[in-house]
Amino acid sequence: MSRRKRITTLTALCALAGIGAVWTAAEATAAAPPSICSRLAAQMRRSPAQVVKDQTVPQMLPWIVSASPHQAEQEPVYRFLAPKWHLPLVPTIESLPGTDLFMASTILGSGDCLNAMFFEWQPGRPLRLLDWPPVATGACSRQGVWGGLATVLGRPAYIEYGSLDPDNMDALIAIAPWEGKNWGRPCPVSIRFTYGYDVTQLYCGAADRVCNAAGKVAAEVKRRYHAYSVSFIQAFNSGVAPPKFHFQGALGKQDRMLVARARQIGLPEHIVPVSGANPAWLRHFHPYGSEYFPLTLDGTRYVGVATRSANPRTAYLRHHWLFILFQPPSSDRRRLLALAVFTVHRGTSGVKSIQATDEFALPNDSVRIPVR
Repeated sequence: MSRRKRITTLTALCALAGIGAVWTAAEATAAAPPSICSRLAAQMRRSPAQVVKDQTVPQMLPWIVSASPHQAEQEPVYRFLAPKWHLPLVPTIESLPGTDLFMASTILGSGDCLNAMFFEWQPGRPLRLLDWPPVATGACSRQGVWGGLATVLGRPAYIEYGSLDPDNMDALIAIAPWEGKNWGRPCPVSIRFTYGYDVTQLYCGAADRVCNAAGKVAAEVKRRYHAYSVSFIQAFNSGVAPPKFHFQGALGKQDRMLVARARQIGLPEHIVPVSGANPAWLRHFHPYGSEYFPLTLDGTRYVGVATRSANPRTAYLRHHWLFILFQPPSSDRRRLLALAVFTVHRGTSGVKSIQATDEFALPNDSVRIPVR
């Protein structure tokens, strides 16, 4: 039996989030009840603190409870599914308690895309294959989109979820409710958060004014470094030239020489604090993937480094990110002198908006690919 998978790009998915006119609201009638998305959004708006606490789709308790996948060989239904499963990998199987609804899935392709089969089954009865849920998105993890079975407000459904912005936690959820024998009309919910930054100083070996000035730019360094990391991954996945990291504009000749010298020196054993023994944070400095950049604070030139910790299990570096301010190295210097070190955590501070419509329209250029 043919199963249809509707694929659009993540860009189209974001466009469907309600900024433009891509979503079409269902015509309101007195007899038509609100969609599951409208009811979900209404309940979430009444408990914004709970939304901020969970903030991770697909599991947003108590409203969305995802099905747990199991290896297919462990499921009694697999002996009936196996003759119909023609993909190369053994699938995992999800099911929802209290229903006969199942989803078998595996990951295929360079985009790490979800390939699935949906079916109904009861012991003693033949397996009945179902169409792919009518959701106009493509569940590929490299595009930041995924899908699975879940109960939404206690109702069985298939959901696909992705980020509205790869730089934050804002989410878009597409929901296709299960109506007993077929899929109901799908609809979207978008969740946008507000964000704040928590700057923690780990070390100061310079005058307070220098450390204070560095602390004031630490959050912005973190924001730009994170955005750069996202762009770098997207470029890598697309096979294009990766971007360059910039903080205070493009580099001149002297800046490039300064950064090149700092990068040449900057291995952990060649980094020392201005005073005191080597601190614990230095043991976890990651020289690879670190971004060096010139930084002017109060008219004085320094070298800044944004990097991730080499030891993500370290408790005190729970955010796994470092911003280090170095003294500019001279041509004969063999070590980098660390003046100040910070970690910065960006977290959700509140809910900006939760929006839903009663249905969504398929884009005219949607590509529908049969998966056999």
